[in-house]
Amino acid sequence: MQRNGTETRRTGLLVMAGQGRLFEMPELNQRFLAVEGFFYPGSIGVKLACKWEKIGEDFFSEDRLEGRILLGSTPAWGMAVKTLRQTLGDLSEKPIWDIMFLWEAAFSLGHIKGRLQLDWPFGAGDNSEADHRRRNLLKLTMTTVNIAAAVVVDREGDGTPNLGFHVMLALDSGVGLEFRADPATGSIGPGLTLLRGGMMIRTSHVVHPHLGVTHRIMLAVGRCGGTP
Repeated sequence: MQRNGTETRRTGLLVMAGQGRLFEMPELNQRFLAVEGFFYPGSIGVKLACKWEKIGEDFFSEDRLEGRILLGSTPAWGMAVKTLRQTLGDLSEKPIWDIMFLWEAAFSLGHIKGRLQLDWPFGAGDNSEADHRRRNLLKLTMTTVNIAAAVVVDREGDGTPNLGFHVMLALDSGVGLEFRADPATGSIGPGLTLLRGGMMIRTSHVVHPHLGVTHRIMLAVGRCGGTP
């Protein structure tokens, strides 16, 4: 958008919190808290994000923490640092660290608005388990007036690729219907989104053919997203 010959600069803050239960197992409860923001401290846009996630309970648990920074508009460049700690009984593993290179770019194809995101690992800790974990590699999102779609490519530690997708259909009165294939759990299923002003509630109920249903719910307040 142009105003008096100057590009309008957006700023925003988004806070997200959620919980779930993987495969309907009480011992695999999932909780997360994330904050995203973008702003312009000078002539360059900055996007910051931080996320904490915990899966499991007392006997087995995983704690994940991630921080991301992107500089620029389109394309934007940045870095991410991720850490994972696993606990089994009284044994707590040494934290595993990853350093990721980030690249994002927006594009337009007629009425379709899109964004391509690349996460590429170029450093890891000295814990050998770092070579056996799934890593996200690429995400492509596209939106029109009433439909949004995303395709995610990641890989297992042995190099096996995974493909996931997420489609959302916006209905009247701030209601959205979703369908997703989730490579993180190997499941597929529907979801529901409710949007009221600056608050959004999302649910998903994805089904694994052998392990059962994974339920999730998320509350988001504010606005953010995309490159600055």
